[in-house]
Amino acid sequence: MSLPYTPLDQIPSIVSSLHESFHSHAKLDSIQYRLKQLRILYHAIHSNEDAICEAIKLDLNRPIQDTKFLEFDVFYSEILDIIANLESWSKPTPVDDVPKIISFASPKIERIPLGTVLIISPFNVPMLLALQPIVGALCGGNTMVLKQSEFVPNTALILSKILTRALDSDIFKVVNGAIDETTVLLEQKFDKILYTGSSQVGRIVAKAASKNLTPCLLELGGKTPVYVGASVEDSLEVVTKRIMFTKFINAGQVCLAADYLLVDEKIYDKFIKTLLKTVDEYFKGVDSKNFTHIIHERSWERLNSMIKSTKGQIIFGGKNSNRALKYIEPTIIKNVDFNDSTMKEEIFGPILPIIKISNIFETIDEIKSRHDTPLSMNIYSHDASEVHYLRTHIRSGALIINDGMMHVAIHSLPFGGIGESGYGAYHGIHSFKSFTHERAILEHPFWCDKFWTDKFIKIVDIENTWRGSKHLPQLPGKDVDFDANGEVIKKPIDEKVWKLGAVGVVVAGVVAYCYGLVL
Repeated sequence: MSLPYTPLDQIPSIVSSLHESFHSHAKLDSIQYRLKQLRILYHAIHSNEDAICEAIKLDLNRPIQDTKFLEFDVFYSEILDIIANLESWSKPTPVDDVPKIISFASPKIERIPLGTVLIISPFNVPMLLALQPIVGALCGGNTMVLKQSEFVPNTALILSKILTRALDSDIFKVVNGAIDETTVLLEQKFDKILYTGSSQVGRIVAKAASKNLTPCLLELGGKTPVYVGASVEDSLEVVTKRIMFTKFINAGQVCLAADYLLVDEKIYDKFIKTLLKTVDEYFKGVDSKNFTHIIHERSWERLNSMIKSTKGQIIFGGKNSNRALKYIEPTIIKNVDFNDSTMKEEIFGPILPIIKISNIFETIDEIKSRHDTPLSMNIYSHDASEVHYLRTHIRSGALIINDGMMHVAIHSLPFGGIGESGYGAYHGIHSFKSFTHERAILEHPFWCDKFWTDKFIKIVDIENTWRGSKHLPQLPGKDVDFDANGEVIKKPIDEKVWKLGAVGVVVAGVVAYCYGLVL
């Protein structure tokens, strides 16, 4: 199915109309309006599940059960959480720890909409990664433009129809197309851009956004390392099942997929044996008909080249690939080193390289020098020293211990990268925060000036009056409890405390004496 592209000359007016709609303040100021739009969106998706699943099947050949898990379950959970909590999130929050002189000013923090948001969604999880940002931008009170991936035309077409019917046209528009359409979109001024995709394109988006000082939320992926320590030797069956799931669902075309394994040499052979047993069970009967396909020929060629040029030993798969169908069978390669073809870039496909290591503490530098700041890191270990060392030496968007990927199903956790894997985070309340501005609010009564006599002192009297004011809050730095070297000063017990303690003892004695007389 062909996807009709939006005419280039219409894109500026589409964006302009959304800016105009936002600044009219006619609708989005109302929390009830936002909630109604979210409820309508929920039912629009729910009533079109089968059609969306079929479209994704046409684009990616993804099994229906995988689509239900990857796309729908997470979406329903998150949108219902936002609907349930949006009213409370939107209320101004009072501020504590206020200087007494301005305590009557009722300081608060409120969150206000950003304006008009551009959402550029990817091909790999095409429904969820379009809808989650939409829900976030909408709950924050913004107008939105959605640009979907041209590589999933069936999904993009049906979502365009569903969303434009469900959502108010004053606040939501779709622009479909490829590079030219995206280029024109990025020339327009937005108040925030959320892009999910490669680091290469992420840099292009960030550069274009910088011309208008537009903040971005970039979700860029990376090579997710998976460490398997000797301490989980008795749980290898569970470990291998979890790794297989997080690596091969959607044919590995997931930004959080296990990219490569680092396995302790003490359990390496046993791990490989257990892994092969798990793989035989996991992929029994799997072929090009029931396994997700690669998105396009360019990616297929890249992955096929990795397999052909690897110096490691292929222990599963690696043979039955089909270019015409864009099918790469699940492939596992052992005895790989950091210079292998599979270690040059994010794999983003069904290929799993395994590296034998003697000591994770000595391997950290290799990870950091080659693939620093991944979107996630998975640690399979019961050794607290290993976990602590990895937590404190590897910067990653997420850290998952004894599993992988599952944090995306918890909408109360932030989902985002660091460094090369992007910046910013969203999901649940973090989406509301990402698509709103935190504004300070202070309303100071006029009558307070009766008690703040030094607020408008004459310039000539500053030296004599300012420092002696009884009304201004104390400046910090006089009675601190630390010295110039940053060490905490252990102060002797104050004389007043001693006196109060002595009085307390006397009172307690008198009470005890009287109590004894009564008895």
